[in-house]
Amino acid sequence: MVTKHDEDEAWMGAADAFLDQRVFRLASEHFDAFAQALDSPPEPGPKLKRLLTRTPPWKR
Repeated sequence: MVTKHDEDEAWMGAADAFLDQRVFRLASEHFDAFAQALDSPPEPGPKLKRLLTRTPPWKR
């Protein structure tokens, strides 16, 4: 028997999968710059570095 909760979870999973799909339409002359930007993300800033090196609350 499928419950309302099961049905809601299935719909939410399907919606999430659908919303994760992205289409980027680029002119061919812009594709290389776009690919380079994806392959070379910026260096992490000081706030991100601090966040990633701190002790999580559950381990304090």
